[in-house]
Amino acid sequence: MTVLHYSCALLLSAFLLALQAPAARAVDLFGSSETESGDLSPFPKWTGVMRKQPAAIRKMEKDCDESGCLKEKWDALIESVKSSASSEQIREVNSYHNKIPYVEDMVNWGKNDYWETLHEFLRRHGDCEDYAISKYYTLRQLGFPPDQMRIVILKDRNLGVMHSVLAVYNDGTALILDNQFSSVVDHKKIRHYEPVYSINEHNWWRHHI
Repeated sequence: MTVLHYSCALLLSAFLLALQAPAARAVDLFGSSETESGDLSPFPKWTGVMRKQPAAIRKMEKDCDESGCLKEKWDALIESVKSSASSEQIREVNSYHNKIPYVEDMVNWGKNDYWETLHEFLRRHGDCEDYAISKYYTLRQLGFPPDQMRIVILKDRNLGVMHSVLAVYNDGTALILDNQFSSVVDHKKIRHYEPVYSINEHNWWRHHI
Protein backbone atom coordinates (compact mmCIF):
# COMPACT_ATOMS: atom_id res chain seq x y z
CA MET A 1 0.00 0.00 0.00
CA THR A 2 1.33 3.46 -0.85
CA VAL A 3 2.05 6.05 1.86
CA LEU A 4 -0.40 8.38 0.08
CA HIS A 5 -3.33 6.11 0.87
CA TYR A 6 -2.30 4.64 4.22
CA SER A 7 -4.54 6.65 6.53
CA CYS A 8 -7.42 6.66 4.07
CA ALA A 9 -7.34 2.87 4.18
CA LEU A 10 -8.27 3.06 7.87
CA LEU A 11 -11.57 4.74 7.10
CA LEU A 12 -13.26 1.31 7.16
CA SER A 13 -13.18 0.97 10.94
CA ALA A 14 -14.48 -2.03 12.84
CA PHE A 15 -17.67 -0.16 13.79
CA LEU A 16 -18.99 -0.72 10.26
CA LEU A 17 -19.66 -4.32 11.18
CA ALA A 18 -22.32 -3.19 13.64
CA LEU A 19 -24.08 -0.52 11.60
CA GLN A 20 -27.79 -1.01 10.97
CA ALA A 21 -30.11 1.00 8.71
CA PRO A 22 -33.67 0.85 7.33
CA ALA A 23 -34.71 -1.04 4.21
CA ALA A 24 -32.89 -0.25 0.97
CA ARG A 25 -34.17 2.06 -1.71
CA ALA A 26 -32.73 2.27 -5.21
CA VAL A 27 -30.26 5.05 -5.99
CA ASP A 28 -27.47 5.46 -8.47
CA LEU A 29 -24.31 6.77 -6.75
CA PHE A 30 -21.55 4.85 -8.54
CA GLY A 31 -24.23 2.36 -9.57
CA SER A 32 -25.12 1.42 -5.98
CA SER A 33 -28.30 1.06 -4.01
CA GLU A 34 -28.36 2.44 -0.47
CA THR A 35 -29.94 2.28 2.96
CA GLU A 36 -30.44 5.46 4.99
CA SER A 37 -30.30 6.31 8.68
CA GLY A 38 -30.52 9.51 10.70
CA ASP A 39 -28.44 8.11 13.56
CA LEU A 40 -24.96 9.63 13.27
CA SER A 41 -23.70 8.29 16.62
CA PRO A 42 -21.50 5.58 15.00
CA PHE A 43 -19.41 8.34 13.37
CA PRO A 44 -17.69 10.27 16.20
CA LYS A 45 -14.95 11.66 13.95
CA TRP A 46 -17.54 13.32 11.71
CA THR A 47 -19.81 14.50 14.53
CA GLY A 48 -16.70 15.86 16.25
CA VAL A 49 -15.86 17.91 13.16
CA MET A 50 -19.42 19.28 13.05
CA ARG A 51 -19.30 20.18 16.74
CA LYS A 52 -15.96 22.01 16.35
CA GLN A 53 -16.82 23.84 13.14
CA PRO A 54 -18.06 27.14 14.71
CA ALA A 55 -14.90 27.37 16.80
CA ALA A 56 -12.83 26.52 13.72
CA ILE A 57 -14.17 29.58 11.93
CA ARG A 58 -13.25 31.78 14.89
CA LYS A 59 -9.74 30.31 14.94
CA MET A 60 -9.38 31.11 11.24
CA GLU A 61 -10.08 34.78 12.01
CA LYS A 62 -7.15 34.88 14.43
CA ASP A 63 -4.76 32.65 12.46
CA CYS A 64 -2.70 35.22 10.58
CA ASP A 65 0.80 35.55 9.20
CA GLU A 66 2.64 37.89 6.85
CA SER A 67 0.43 36.73 3.96
CA GLY A 68 -2.81 37.51 5.80
CA CYS A 69 -5.43 35.68 7.87
CA LEU A 70 -6.85 32.29 6.91
CA LYS A 71 -10.41 33.58 7.23
CA GLU A 72 -9.67 36.48 4.88
CA LYS A 73 -8.26 34.11 2.25
CA TRP A 74 -11.24 31.77 2.57
CA ASP A 75 -13.64 34.72 2.39
CA ALA A 76 -11.88 35.88 -0.78
CA LEU A 77 -12.61 32.52 -2.40
CA ILE A 78 -16.27 32.75 -1.35
CA GLU A 79 -16.53 36.31 -2.64
CA SER A 80 -14.93 35.44 -5.99
CA VAL A 81 -17.55 32.82 -6.86
CA LYS A 82 -20.66 33.76 -4.90
CA SER A 83 -22.36 35.25 -7.97
CA SER A 84 -21.41 32.37 -10.27
CA ALA A 85 -23.62 29.48 -11.34
CA SER A 86 -23.61 26.50 -9.00
CA SER A 87 -21.63 24.38 -11.46
CA GLU A 88 -18.89 27.02 -11.60
CA GLN A 89 -18.83 27.32 -7.81
CA ILE A 90 -18.34 23.56 -7.54
CA ARG A 91 -15.47 23.61 -10.03
CA GLU A 92 -13.71 26.54 -8.38
CA VAL A 93 -14.02 25.13 -4.86
CA ASN A 94 -12.63 21.81 -6.06
CA SER A 95 -9.73 23.46 -7.88
CA TYR A 96 -8.86 25.73 -4.94
CA HIS A 97 -8.63 22.86 -2.47
CA ASN A 98 -6.83 20.46 -4.78
CA LYS A 99 -3.88 22.85 -4.89
CA ILE A 100 -3.34 22.27 -1.17
CA PRO A 101 -0.61 19.68 -0.42
CA TYR A 102 -1.51 16.17 0.69
CA VAL A 103 -0.21 15.30 4.17
CA GLU A 104 -0.72 11.98 5.98
CA ASP A 105 -2.47 11.96 9.36
CA MET A 106 0.51 10.26 10.99
CA VAL A 107 2.74 13.11 9.87
CA ASN A 108 0.26 15.82 10.90
CA TRP A 109 -1.23 14.38 14.06
CA GLY A 110 0.69 11.25 15.04
CA LYS A 111 -2.51 9.26 14.48
CA ASN A 112 -3.52 6.80 11.78
CA ASP A 113 -6.92 8.40 11.13
CA TYR A 114 -7.87 11.95 12.11
CA TRP A 115 -10.71 13.99 10.57
CA GLU A 116 -9.77 17.66 10.38
CA THR A 117 -11.83 20.80 10.75
CA LEU A 118 -11.78 23.40 8.01
CA HIS A 119 -9.25 25.45 9.99
CA GLU A 120 -6.94 22.51 10.56
CA PHE A 121 -6.95 21.56 6.90
CA LEU A 122 -6.30 25.07 5.61
CA ARG A 123 -3.47 25.58 8.12
CA ARG A 124 -1.83 22.13 8.23
CA HIS A 125 -3.17 20.46 5.06
CA GLY A 126 -4.42 16.86 5.19
CA ASP A 127 -5.47 13.65 3.48
CA CYS A 128 -8.43 12.47 1.42
CA GLU A 129 -11.34 12.91 3.85
CA ASP A 130 -9.96 16.30 4.91
CA TYR A 131 -10.17 17.61 1.34
CA ALA A 132 -13.77 16.39 1.21
CA ILE A 133 -14.68 17.99 4.55
CA SER A 134 -13.16 21.35 3.63
CA LYS A 135 -14.91 21.38 0.26
CA TYR A 136 -18.17 20.46 2.00
CA TYR A 137 -18.00 23.41 4.41
CA THR A 138 -16.88 25.82 1.72
CA LEU A 139 -19.89 24.92 -0.43
CA ARG A 140 -22.11 25.18 2.66
CA GLN A 141 -20.84 28.74 3.06
CA LEU A 142 -21.87 29.38 -0.54
CA GLY A 143 -25.40 28.25 0.26
CA PHE A 144 -25.41 24.61 -0.81
CA PRO A 145 -27.78 22.71 1.52
CA PRO A 146 -26.56 19.61 3.40
CA ASP A 147 -29.04 17.41 1.55
CA GLN A 148 -27.26 18.25 -1.71
CA MET A 149 -23.89 16.93 -0.52
CA ARG A 150 -22.29 13.85 0.96
CA ILE A 151 -18.82 12.83 2.04
CA VAL A 152 -18.36 9.39 0.48
CA ILE A 153 -16.07 6.68 1.85
CA LEU A 154 -15.29 4.20 -0.90
CA LYS A 155 -13.00 1.51 -2.20
CA ASP A 156 -10.68 2.36 -5.07
CA ARG A 157 -10.70 -0.97 -6.88
CA ASN A 158 -7.80 0.02 -9.14
CA LEU A 159 -5.43 0.73 -6.26
CA GLY A 160 -6.96 -1.64 -3.72
CA VAL A 161 -7.24 1.08 -1.05
CA MET A 162 -9.89 3.10 0.76
CA HIS A 163 -10.50 6.68 -0.31
CA SER A 164 -12.86 9.58 0.37
CA VAL A 165 -14.48 12.15 -1.94
CA LEU A 166 -17.26 14.73 -1.86
CA ALA A 167 -20.38 14.07 -3.91
CA VAL A 168 -22.50 17.10 -4.82
CA TYR A 169 -25.91 16.56 -6.39
CA ASN A 170 -26.38 19.19 -9.07
CA ASP A 171 -28.43 19.39 -12.29
CA GLY A 172 -29.79 15.88 -11.88
CA THR A 173 -26.51 14.05 -11.32
CA ALA A 174 -23.84 13.47 -8.66
CA LEU A 175 -20.63 15.40 -9.26
CA ILE A 176 -17.49 14.03 -7.63
CA LEU A 177 -14.94 16.39 -6.07
CA ASP A 178 -11.82 14.27 -5.65
CA ASN A 179 -8.34 15.34 -4.58
CA GLN A 180 -6.97 12.77 -7.06
CA PHE A 181 -8.77 14.33 -10.06
CA SER A 182 -7.94 17.79 -11.34
CA SER A 183 -11.50 18.26 -12.65
CA VAL A 184 -14.97 17.66 -11.25
CA VAL A 185 -16.26 14.36 -12.67
CA ASP A 186 -19.78 12.97 -13.11
CA HIS A 187 -20.07 9.85 -10.96
CA LYS A 188 -21.31 7.83 -13.95
CA LYS A 189 -17.92 8.25 -15.62
CA ILE A 190 -16.00 6.68 -12.73
CA ARG A 191 -15.97 2.89 -12.93
CA HIS A 192 -13.37 1.93 -10.33
CA TYR A 193 -14.98 3.37 -7.18
CA GLU A 194 -17.18 1.24 -4.93
CA PRO A 195 -18.98 3.34 -2.28
CA VAL A 196 -19.16 1.91 1.24
CA TYR A 197 -20.99 4.68 3.08
CA SER A 198 -21.75 8.36 2.65
CA ILE A 199 -22.67 11.01 5.20
CA ASN A 200 -23.76 14.61 5.70
CA GLU A 201 -24.98 16.69 8.63
CA HIS A 202 -28.35 14.95 8.83
CA ASN A 203 -28.05 11.35 7.63
CA TRP A 204 -25.76 8.57 6.54
CA TRP A 205 -26.20 5.96 3.81
CA ARG A 206 -24.79 2.42 3.57
CA HIS A 207 -24.15 1.54 -0.07
CA HIS A 208 -24.68 -1.81 -1.77
CA ILE A 209 -23.26 -2.91 -5.09
